[in-house]
Amino acid sequence: MEQKKPIRQTYRKRRDGLSRKQVQEWSAAMTKLLTASPLFCQAKTILCYYPLGNEANLLIAAQKALNFGKTVGFPKTEGEVIRFYRVRGLDTFREGPFHVMEPVSQELLQEEAPLILVPGVAFDEKKNRMGYGKGYYDRYGAHAPNAVRIGISYEMQLAKHIPAGPYDIPMDYLLTERRLF
Repeated sequence: MEQKKPIRQTYRKRRDGLSRKQVQEWSAAMTKLLTASPLFCQAKTILCYYPLGNEANLLIAAQKALNFGKTVGFPKTEGEVIRFYRVRGLDTFREGPFHVMEPVSQELLQEEAPLILVPGVAFDEKKNRMGYGKGYYDRYGAHAPNAVRIGISYEMQLAKHIPAGPYDIPMDYLLTERRLF
């Protein structure tokens, strides 16, 4: 945990320093790459996140998924875990713990093989992820072994190496403003 702290601080500071224009442009590029990908097109259920601060904003991709008739979910923090709830529109959210917008919905999703868009502070090319340090997405991932996980990251959030512990679940893919790999 101590190894991760300075890495987390460095990459949060980098992301926090982005201009609103950079976030908008890079988020638009990521949305375009994501929605054109076979992963997105073939997914029946897509689990999204509501962006906080300068996180990549993929709400347009969530709206496209809804428009295509896909099942779309967003997380709620419930104690030490997150659970995803179905949304039928992007206008029914309220602020939850940690100032993150959460769905008002009570329709719990328990899809066996969803596509999960996973935010993070930093990632490496081996697809290791560093989040905010609470382990919510790792705990969720442990109970969704058939899920396809896409780490959402700006290129400037890619580190040479992210220390990974036994409970850290690597991503299957990474999406940046330049590439999906």
